[in-house]
Amino acid sequence: YLEFEQEEPLIRYTITDGLFDGHTEKLKQEKNRLYLSADLLAKDALVFKHLLSKSINLRQINSSFSIKVSLEGFPYLGIWTKPGQEQFLCIEPWCGLADKQGLPIAFNQKEGIIVLAPDAVFQQQFLTTIQH
Repeated sequence: YLEFEQEEPLIRYTITDGLFDGHTEKLKQEKNRLYLSADLLAKDALVFKHLLSKSINLRQINSSFSIKVSLEGFPYLGIWTKPGQEQFLCIEPWCGLADKQGLPIAFNQKEGIIVLAPDAVFQQQFLTTIQH
């Protein structure tokens, strides 16, 4: 299961054919926990926007082992797996998002795009901690 730092509504932004389709889905959770299943991850990535939590823990029931991923400074979070390989889970803090379905939009108008002045530098990092 995933344990979010804070209890908050988990609203998934849905993807169809690799593009955001304009829909959302409220996920069933228990307090700050989201229990994972192949069905939950079968519809493409779980994508969250602007979470309150600054970290997320991947945990296993009846175990003290966990993997903590910091989310500080990242407005988006993607969680995904490959169909048929559910033992693999990717937890990715994101700064940008995939395109939306519908009319094309100018590159510099896309959600999450960071525009830099000439010679400017953008750096971002996150910390992954294994705890046992």
